[in-house]
Amino acid sequence: MKQILEGLKVLDLTSFLPGPWCTQIMADYGADVTKIEIPGSGDAMREIGGEADYFSLLNRGKKVWL
Repeated sequence: MKQILEGLKVLDLTSFLPGPWCTQIMADYGADVTKIEIPGSGDAMREIGGEADYFSLLNRGKKVWL
């Protein structure tokens, strides 16, 4: 079954919660999402630890370029 955003290519240049969450929803609906991180330092979400790995949760299903 075709997903609603299948065939759409999205370039994710966001960091922190709102942007990655929005592009995660797009990926969940079938978009081909590529996340580009800040050269040398990466996404600041990688540094937030605790119980959950927020970076992995918000970037599942995306192609990630560091």
